[in-house]
Amino acid sequence: MHVRLTEDDFAAMEETAEGLGISNSDLLRRGARLVSGLGPTFDGETRAAISRMASQIRSIGVNINQAVRAMNAGLVPSNKELQDAFGQLTFLLHETREAYLSLCSDGRARALLAMSEDPRGE
Repeated sequence: MHVRLTEDDFAAMEETAEGLGISNSDLLRRGARLVSGLGPTFDGETRAAISRMASQIRSIGVNINQAVRAMNAGLVPSNKELQDAFGQLTFLLHETREAYLSLCSDGRARALLAMSEDPRGE
């Protein structure tokens, strides 16, 4: 697909980038990231919150692995309540992962729609 951009297209891109407080190249990188399915680029508090959440999830995963290894080695008695707790944790981790992935796919869908619309109406 070949698209020819006009001066008005470039002006609109510059206006969008300026409104977001980012450079033109950063705007293009973010668009490419969204369209390729890598997900949106987050800034500020949202980025910090996602980073903290990812760190906490990694820590939980490490703790679960350590506990399961201890159970498998016979160092910790295995019981139904503990197994149920691990099952619930696994479910919650899966739900968290799905929520994050939906952020990525929703952003990709919006980016693809925006790219498919011709601002000149052609």
